[in-house]
Order: sequence, then C-alpha cells, then structure tokens
Amino acid sequence: MILRCRTNRGSTLPEDYRGLHYSEHTVFQLTPGRDYPAQGVGYFNGGVVALVADDDAEPLWCSMDFFEVVDGSLAADWKFALRGDGPHGWEAVMGYPALAEDEQHHQGLNEERDADQQLFREQVARTTRQPVTRSRPRRDR
Repeated sequence: MILRCRTNRGSTLPEDYRGLHYSEHTVFQLTPGRDYPAQGVGYFNGGVVALVADDDAEPLWCSMDFFEVVDGSLAADWKFALRGDGPHGWEAVMGYPALAEDEQHHQGLNEERDADQQLFREQVARTTRQPVTRSRPRRDR
C-alpha cells in the first residue's frame, strides 16, 4: 500500500482527533507530496491509522487523514489481528507478520525498543528494496 502525504500538521485535522496524540501544534516528520509505503494499518482510539517510516526512518503511527491512498494493494504476507484495548486503544492491526502476530513487537515500536525498531527497519528495507538507517540521534528516554 502506497500513501501520499497530504499534510504533516495537526492543525489540519478535525478537532475530535486532537487531545490524545495530536494538537494543533503537532508537526510530524513527513513531507507533503511524498509517497510512503505503509507497513501497517490499524484501528486506534476510534480512527484508522497507518504505520510508515517517517523522514527520519522512525516508525510512525499516523492518522490516515494525513494521507491519500495512491495504491491500495496489500503485501501478500500481511496478517490481521484483533486487539482487546477497546474504543480508546488498539482494536485491530494489520501489517507485516510480526506487527500483527506479536503484540510485544507492536508495543516495542511505541516504546522505541532497539530490537523492534531494527525489525521494523528490516521490514521497510524489504518493502522499498533499499537500506533504511536512522538519520537522527535517538531521543533520550
């Protein structure tokens, strides 16, 4: 699935998207007009989100309102899983096998665990057929 970034600013989202993760001041490391291969899609906090490698090669779950779908084809190896977090958390996720089948990997991306980030970068490299390396230093935890 290929997604084209329409905007990278939280101020362009409807107000009901703001609060938990976005504000009118949020600016994501995405470039409007650039295409991003989706590594996953999920249903989180009542909305559809996509997992992409941002402009710093970091995993980013971002509202689908930031994108238009350029190519809706799904990778042959994608898996689907329901999550039990309810309407204010993760209800479903679909993507590369480890993302859907291993909740610890999914959580590890959010927690920036090295092994999970490395697995994500390897997945992106397979998807894009080019090496993916972190372009900025890791944030202090």
